[in-house]
Amino acid sequence: MESKSLTPEQKRELLAQLLKEKARQAEKVAPLSHNQRAMWFLQQLAPQSSAYNLSVSAPFPYTLDLAALRQSLQTLSDRHASLRTGYTSRAGEPFQIIRPHHPARLQQIDASGWADEQILAQMEAELRRPFDLANDDIWRTLIFSRGANDHLIQIVVHHIAADGLSIWLMLAELDALYQAALHGERLELPPLTSQYLDFVTWQAERLADAAGEQLWSFWQSYLQAYPTLDLPTDFVRPA
Repeated sequence: MESKSLTPEQKRELLAQLLKEKARQAEKVAPLSHNQRAMWFLQQLAPQSSAYNLSVSAPFPYTLDLAALRQSLQTLSDRHASLRTGYTSRAGEPFQIIRPHHPARLQQIDASGWADEQILAQMEAELRRPFDLANDDIWRTLIFSRGANDHLIQIVVHHIAADGLSIWLMLAELDALYQAALHGERLELPPLTSQYLDFVTWQAERLADAAGEQLWSFWQSYLQAYPTLDLPTDFVRPA
């Protein structure tokens, strides 16, 4: 179909498809760390579980500028590869897909007139809402607005992408980014020296060398003294 014969709507749809295809071609596929593999496996066993959800919340005592907040969240997503990573599998083997760019999501909740207990209950519900590792964003941000300068922010992220320390660092960076954006300034955060994928590579190389063989041998020998735990399975246990 020639571009001259396309309607404006068809041209927009074609452009969107081309951009998506370009983004897919730039995606990076990588293995998981052993920690991530364990969490991915458990999530497949219990896809509705929220056991590995992490949450942090804090007062947000600023004038609320949603555009500035979205801009700050997007900067976080662009800065930390783990926040724009998806997790899927092929032939039973899990892997991660690091996207070059992924939109950060923000949900505003009108909490005017809400009691503290109602807000806490809603935050608890968000914490308990499971992630679909293959199809969902790996994190979500909510802003609860009670008044002009009375807000609460909550970040929920799956443990496969963050831990208890890094989620607080995310909140601290977001606070600094937002304050700068609110004043029309651009904050240059210190450049990151590594991403989590660097650890994944290091771990794989470490366990593949002689030191890794020593670690495997130690734990195999250590665990030999314990009886085999008979769990119900669909297949015969390998020898």
